[in-house]
Amino acid sequence: MIVSSHQKFAVTISELINSLFSPQITIQKSENEARRALSQREYDLVIINTPLSDEFGHELALQIAQDSMSGVMLLVAAELSDEICVKVEDYGVYVMPKPFNRMLFFTALKLLRASRRRALNLRAENQKLRRKIMDVKAEGRAKCLLVEKEHMTEQQAHAYLEQAAMVRRLSKRQVSDEVILRLGED
Repeated sequence: MIVSSHQKFAVTISELINSLFSPQITIQKSENEARRALSQREYDLVIINTPLSDEFGHELALQIAQDSMSGVMLLVAAELSDEICVKVEDYGVYVMPKPFNRMLFFTALKLLRASRRRALNLRAENQKLRRKIMDVKAEGRAKCLLVEKEHMTEQQAHAYLEQAAMVRRLSKRQVSDEVILRLGED
């Protein structure tokens, strides 16, 4: 998505991007239009040409960076770039001073895309680890209940969960959840 109050500039940026990546590009003219579009879908990259007609643009960049996995580039007049960079860089927003050359723009886009892919991979890994932690907690809780309520040893409880999962072709997490439901606090 390109957000720019200047249609000609947006078209020029769109053509530059198409020559390198050939993505589906939408152009929004204001912060309000961009927010509406972002509420309906997530974009790989969002390029904001400042200033916008209804705000400068860095607030929109911050919101996108905080609420989505989109790569965000803020195009800012060179004399303001350092000031704006301080406000947004900790959120992962890339600030590109204007005017810029084509090669620098392409390099920045590639960096932004690579950063986004890495962030998506990290998020997937984080979710996988969270699921694993929840599985371990459920198994631990189920073992404790089996020890407490069924008077098993820890080894017997562990073997019970593994055997039940294997025989019933369920995950240990599913068996653990059933044990927790069956023996859980009254």
